[in-house]
Amino acid sequence: MELALKTDIQNKLREEINEKTKNNNGEITYDNLHEMTYLNQVVNETLRMYTPGFANIRKASNDYKIPNSKHIIPKDSIVWIPTVGFHYDERYWKNPQIFDPDRFTPEEIAKRPAHIFFPFGDGQRNCIGMRFGLLNVKFGVATVIKNFKLTIDSRTIYPAKLNPKNPSIEMFGGYWIKCEKI
Repeated sequence: MELALKTDIQNKLREEINEKTKNNNGEITYDNLHEMTYLNQVVNETLRMYTPGFANIRKASNDYKIPNSKHIIPKDSIVWIPTVGFHYDERYWKNPQIFDPDRFTPEEIAKRPAHIFFPFGDGQRNCIGMRFGLLNVKFGVATVIKNFKLTIDSRTIYPAKLNPKNPSIEMFGGYWIKCEKI
């Protein structure tokens, strides 16, 4: 949806895809996908704004004293870590409601603490399918953007509103996007 709304970002992404695929007769390959840095930024910004999981849930294996506080998380406590809360925290993301892939340039990443962006969890128990999932998403996005111009249909509600019956993945009213073959 964001790419359909922001044609400048869509066009910049299409330029990168065309540039990186020109030596392969326009074919998207595993190798040239990994060279598409702007595609990676677009996917990461999408995951920041539309995180597939709203929280990471962990069980404390030992008593844990929270640094610089008097609070202790007792052993066997269930801890909810609100992914969306971190991904929209204005201390780390200027204007977090705005889609901006430039948040994920190496320079911008270096300005943030390491564990502020975690759409697939973090640490030893992060998503086992993360790399495979990202590869498939990048291939799909690159294929669509390379071949189609996306525009938003008037039936789409924007800014997007979460469906209260399924707030983690579904937008109220659905996504209505027009695809024009290039």
